Amino acid sequence: DQAWTDNAFLPLDKQDEKVMKVPNEIVYEFKESEFVVVGMPMYNWGMPAVVKAWVDQIVRAGITFKMTPEGFVGFLHPDEKVLG
Repeated sequence: DQAWTDNAFLPLDKQDEKVMKVPNEIVYEFKESEFVVVGMPMYNWGMPAVVKAWVDQIVRAGITFKMTPEGFVGFLHPDEKVLG
């Protein structure tokens, strides 16, 4: 919603904790998980909107990645592999 959009792109120390409570719980649960299994259909070679919305909750600057002059650097299990 608009409140999430207004807060998600602010620096972490300026975000409204009340608005970001559930999104932060989602991302921290993901960060602490040992395994994540995603089963979904493919629609026209893309993911369903609900899965895209979940990914949008997890991909957060300052929490799951940072931007550097060389490009993006991820914070999530950089030595782990994705199994397909």
